[in-house]
Amino acid sequence: MAPLSAHLAIWLILGAFGVGLVIVLSGALDFVRMFGRPLNEMAGARGHVLEWSGDSGYVMVEGERWRARASVGLAPGEEVVVRAREGLVVEVRRRNGRVRRLLKGH
Repeated sequence: MAPLSAHLAIWLILGAFGVGLVIVLSGALDFVRMFGRPLNEMAGARGHVLEWSGDSGYVMVEGERWRARASVGLAPGEEVVVRAREGLVVEVRRRNGRVRRLLKGH
């Protein structure tokens, strides 16, 4: 029979492996959530502009803040529609000139 210290070492190794596995799998799930959906799944989703400068800025779409670009200048509060997604950047267009009233802190 193996000494107690050998059993303890085996359990420590298995525990460390288990913790590492949980960390890797949770990171993999985050990766799938971020990159896993098809690029054009977001096409047509509505959102609003948070910040804008020139031809790019940030928009809120489906409850998430996205880096965005557009062929026209936009202003905070304007409603937009997603045309396409390329990686972590969405291409948007103005939605019929609508402006959303921004609440403080949003």
